[in-house]
Amino acid sequence: MGLEEVGILGALLPYGLLLLLAIVQLKFRTLLGWILLLTESLWYALEVVIHPEAVYGHYGEYALFLACGLVPAAFLFYYRPRLKGGPS
Repeated sequence: MGLEEVGILGALLPYGLLLLLAIVQLKFRTLLGWILLLTESLWYALEVVIHPEAVYGHYGEYALFLACGLVPAAFLFYYRPRLKGGPS
């Protein structure tokens, strides 16, 4: 969808960087990377909720686009970084 709206550079830059961050996050788990991914997912879901008319007025598509933000956010929240028990 980004290719249709803003061309190849506009689509690859933000989405490519997000995909790269997600891949790096799988190997090297960092709190900053987790926060960026969670924030992006929640922001997208919020944008869908605030602007439902942008989803072409069809409830199935609206639910799909909303799930594209909420499902990753729920997954990231459930598997959030936790403090490891250190020496006492």
